[in-house]
Amino acid sequence: MFKNFISYSKVLYQLLKTDMIIFKKNIIGNAIDTSIWVTITLVATAYVFPHLGMNQSYGAFMAISLIGSCGVFEVWPTTATLISDITGEQTISYALTLPTPTAIIWIKYAISAAIKSMINALIILPLSKIILGSRLPLDNFVFWKFILIYVSISLFTSFFAVFMTSIVKNMETMRSVWLRTLFPMWFLGSSQFPWYALHTFNIKVAYLMLLNPFTYLMEGIHAATFANQNFLPFWICLLLIWFWIIIFGFVGISRLKKRLDSV
Repeated sequence: MFKNFISYSKVLYQLLKTDMIIFKKNIIGNAIDTSIWVTITLVATAYVFPHLGMNQSYGAFMAISLIGSCGVFEVWPTTATLISDITGEQTISYALTLPTPTAIIWIKYAISAAIKSMINALIILPLSKIILGSRLPLDNFVFWKFILIYVSISLFTSFFAVFMTSIVKNMETMRSVWLRTLFPMWFLGSSQFPWYALHTFNIKVAYLMLLNPFTYLMEGIHAATFANQNFLPFWICLLLIWFWIIIFGFVGISRLKKRLDSV
């Protein structure tokens, strides 16, 4: 069993290495894309919105939401790429012929997507601090908690993409995936406002959002950054994120194995 583990690990490493070599070519372009998105969002929320009566701390809240949202926004393109391949050229068929369990191949896709998401999001915090300055207080920033939740969020969104791939039939339905599923879950999942603000507005809707796994992504990363403010407890968020990682990973991989008639 140990020999098999070592063998599978080597295959996984080589596959990931290949993905990273390809991804490396686009790092600068991705950084520019992320910088434009972050800059426009923070200038609007931190400097324009206050003139409309918005609390000045909203810019700082959004800066941290953007870090959590980076992985969420990768779910759609990751799912679209996999669906396009499965229903088209099926280049994945080559990977499935490798001497390794099928699950390893899908885990590779998830880990690869997670690494790319983490790299793309690296620029967000320092850029946000440059743009916001003292408007982004980091006095209660807990580095190790932040890294822990940062990695967990990236793994969650990547395994969620694998799960979404298992239930989306074809590319024609991808638009509906974003509008009917991803956007509502992200928008209402504490990305635009803290859960406690929603609780103050409507208790029933707030408790309903506790069934939304995206809520724990956003609340968790805010709790790691602004430890003294009203967010859901960090450890509860982290525990539930990993609960959903396991659920989405297991269900998604199982469904994909059946879909591709692989074992």
